[in-house]
Amino acid sequence: MAESDNLILMELRKNSRMSLRDISRNTKVPVSTVFDKLRKLQEQVILKNTTLYDFAKLGCPLRVDYVIKVNDRMRDETRRMLMASQNVNSVFRTNNGHDYYVEAIFKDLKGIADFEEELAKQGAKSQMFHIIEELKREQFFTAPEML
Repeated sequence: MAESDNLILMELRKNSRMSLRDISRNTKVPVSTVFDKLRKLQEQVILKNTTLYDFAKLGCPLRVDYVIKVNDRMRDETRRMLMASQNVNSVFRTNNGHDYYVEAIFKDLKGIADFEEELAKQGAKSQMFHIIEELKREQFFTAPEML
């Protein structure tokens, strides 16, 4: 990938709503080139443009991460349950003794209890981690030294 592509991606990583003019000014790449490169990058490497939320300010202050192990015959059903859950923000398939890594967001402790009850119905074994403080998030590929 060209250095100018990387510079454009780094600017978008900082703020995906940045104008083409601002990206051009920050990267020293002409606006017309930024436009063309951005279209190509959207086809090749950009999965989606999104917004990061402060869930606590939205009334959902409890963030819990889980590692989950399920037996083979319940794997597909558990996966469907996780994908359908309104509380689940992200699901990843993992290795090393677990099947899934899940990030879930809750309004209250009852929501956590209900979610864990659903996991138990699936026969899943889970370990829960409460996220106390977010120290760094979505920072990879935001500085030239990462090129």
